[in-house]
Amino acid sequence: MSTADDALTVFLPSPADTEALGRALARFLGPGDVLALIGPLGSGKSTLVRGLLAAFGLASSAASPTFGIMRVYEGPLRLVHADAWRLRDEDEFADAGCCEEMRPDT
Repeated sequence: MSTADDALTVFLPSPADTEALGRALARFLGPGDVLALIGPLGSGKSTLVRGLLAAFGLASSAASPTFGIMRVYEGPLRLVHADAWRLRDEDEFADAGCCEEMRPDT
């Protein structure tokens, strides 16, 4: 594990470990919290989201929203899973509706 500024890098040996981290991390999240998962294709970002969803009692399988850009899951906490790799900048992110979906009062 390494940190730089506000970034945290964690290396996990298996998808099961990545899901377990998501389940554990869910205990510390509250309304309005934002996690930015940054990594290459196949690095486990959606696997971690599956762990979050499991902890919140939501969908058992989270598919990456790569082509739809965003998936919204309603539960005890609203989880917005956005995959912004195709977007050029924050304006495209906003135009895709991501900012609106991430507002705590939505």
